[in-house]
Amino acid sequence: MLKHIHVKESHRDILGEGNVNWQEFFSVLKRINFEGNLVFENFSSSIPEILLTCSYPYI
Repeated sequence: MLKHIHVKESHRDILGEGNVNWQEFFSVLKRINFEGNLVFENFSSSIPEILLTCSYPYI
């Protein structure tokens, strides 16, 4: 039934820099055979490559 998951870190920080347990999150997705879309939300401008790839390119 799950088709889409919006992914972001706590406090809208870079993935891995907050308190979300990503290993457990992805383990659960694997366990339920999730085949939908994951949408990554990025609000940090500290990594230009991610900013340009994931955000609208008005810098």
